[in-house]
Amino acid sequence: MQQVKATIELETGKKITHYTRLRIEQSLFTHHSFELEVPFEELEDPKEMFFHQAHQDVCGKAIAFSFEPVLEKGSFSFAFKGIVTEIALKNTSDLVNVFLLKGYSPTILLEDCQTQRTFHDQTFGQIADSILGKYPRNLIKRRIATQHNEKLSYAVQYKETNYAFLSRLAAEQGEWMYYNGKELLIGDHSSSETIAFEVNGVQTCHMSISLRPSKFSMAVYDYMQDEQYLSKSADQSIDGLGKFSSFALDESTRLFEQSSEQTLYHPFDNQQAVDQTVKIRKAVEANYLVDFRGSGEYPDFSVGAVLDVSSVRPQKDGQATESFGKYRVTEIIHEVDGNGNYVNQFKAIPESAEYPPSNHTIVHPVAHSDLARVIDNDDPEEMGRIKVQFLWASSEQETAWVRVGHPYTGEGKGMLFIPEIDAQVVIGYQGNSPNMPYVITSLYTQKSGEKYTTKDNTIKQILFRGGNMLNFEDDPNANTQRITISNIDKQDKAALIISFEDDGKIQLQTQGDIVLEATKDISLKAKNINMQAEEKINLEAMNFKLSAKQNIEQEATAALKLKGMEIKAQADTTAEVSASAQLKLSSSATTDISGGALVKVEAALIKLN
Repeated sequence: MQQVKATIELETGKKITHYTRLRIEQSLFTHHSFELEVPFEELEDPKEMFFHQAHQDVCGKAIAFSFEPVLEKGSFSFAFKGIVTEIALKNTSDLVNVFLLKGYSPTILLEDCQTQRTFHDQTFGQIADSILGKYPRNLIKRRIATQHNEKLSYAVQYKETNYAFLSRLAAEQGEWMYYNGKELLIGDHSSSETIAFEVNGVQTCHMSISLRPSKFSMAVYDYMQDEQYLSKSADQSIDGLGKFSSFALDESTRLFEQSSEQTLYHPFDNQQAVDQTVKIRKAVEANYLVDFRGSGEYPDFSVGAVLDVSSVRPQKDGQATESFGKYRVTEIIHEVDGNGNYVNQFKAIPESAEYPPSNHTIVHPVAHSDLARVIDNDDPEEMGRIKVQFLWASSEQETAWVRVGHPYTGEGKGMLFIPEIDAQVVIGYQGNSPNMPYVITSLYTQKSGEKYTTKDNTIKQILFRGGNMLNFEDDPNANTQRITISNIDKQDKAALIISFEDDGKIQLQTQGDIVLEATKDISLKAKNINMQAEEKINLEAMNFKLSAKQNIEQEATAALKLKGMEIKAQADTTAEVSASAQLKLSSSATTDISGGALVKVEAALIKLN
């Protein structure tokens, strides 16, 4: 077993020279952790037995680890920097006190809070840079070089820590993201060092090739195009698998013929984006078909390092070296005892893998309904969508354009009511995905809603911001059933009231004008029709006809005038023209008075000229 000398130094400059046990766990997907057991007198006065100064000296402090060989000159390339987050005092069976220091990689700082916020039209690299920019570089060194730089139209961090959100986003984009002991790498990992690893009995390996169900399809609905994008894993070819992974994937596809079907709730707007997601998913899952594990005695490598594995095979004429291939380390555990004896255990995947393996630690957030405030309803696509601002604690709360749920199906079918600016709405999520919000309904507060509440709930109302309203009143106790169209602030100006009380009544009233206009006919029919004007009634037509089955009466308190090119008055029996005072018949030309039988002129005095 290799003997090493560990150099352990706190950020204060204090070096820990004696320890009884050291364990460092590193993973591609989780925070690296360490446990360091040191004698009591290493941190406290040996005359004491309890905490006095040690907790102040180590808790919250950065700590660095490195190794060098005991029997050889030089050093190993391994280096690890962490933060002490816990100190414990243990008492052994022989009454000897020891301290146990525990901690994590600096990435643990990204777990400082859970938050909710939105990002618009940014690449994954830009999002990562904006989040990490709030953390000191001397604690979290990072290198961001993402391979996929397409802008994400909308991304949501939903009740997640910064680390959980970035890990999820990296997995969705098929980007590498891990801490290598020195810095956080996001994206390009091509600079990872290659370490020769010889299987020789002391250093061992175990490799398995497994077959698993690998066929799947993903369906995504794009409401902008009213189209469903369907992509099948069988239609996507992937590179960089290597011969063993390619074999395992081909055999898995042949053996497990049925394809799992999945619905993806993500705002994709083209078929190519869905195909790329399926391609990434297929490559990611294929990484687990070949599992390479081993143990070694040289602390030369960390997570992300590439092992060039080989073994020497004896032959008749000497020895031959056989290559087992190259593998990228995804997990490793380093252990050193009090005597400096070092050993490690690791897991790896084929180095040729283009995408990282599936991150099974990711928990996809399940979104629940949220309250929001409308900040924009001028949809550039004229689809009745709105933008809202969530009532979250974060200042980054604005959504992209969100569809509104209402009884409207397009093409003029149904009712379409777009919420007003500053209205409060309830947001739901398609498939419980925070990336797919929509408006369920609207709510109102006491301040905005008190004027719409009536006793016994007798009034239902459709009201617009300018005051226009459609009012339904139904009060059985008062025998009131009516529909009113008016303006809530100008009901005395104009109103149409349809009453269903007794025989029913329709009342149209206005302080302005009422205009009835039709290109064809206007028909009025009733038992009695009464027309009354305070000043004038004007009736005008090309032809004007008055008829009655019985009597027609025309009466004026002043004068009644009839004027026309020709006036004819005809009675089937008797025609009578009379005046209380004077009756005058005249014409500018000729006046004819005739009777078929007799003309009778009678008066006290008759004057003919």
